[in-house]
Amino acid sequence: MNVRVAVDRLKQSYPILAPAVEKGTLKIVGAVYDLKSGEVRLLDQG
Repeated sequence: MNVRVAVDRLKQSYPILAPAVEKGTLKIVGAVYDLKSGEVRLLDQG
């Protein structure tokens, strides 16, 4: 849940990130890194 909230906040961050997200020149996606396995799991990008 923390990653999803952080992604939403970044997408709405003005004046730098939000306009690029709106234009489609920047995509922000969330991921979770598992320290034990070293695996990175991308969250849904919808």
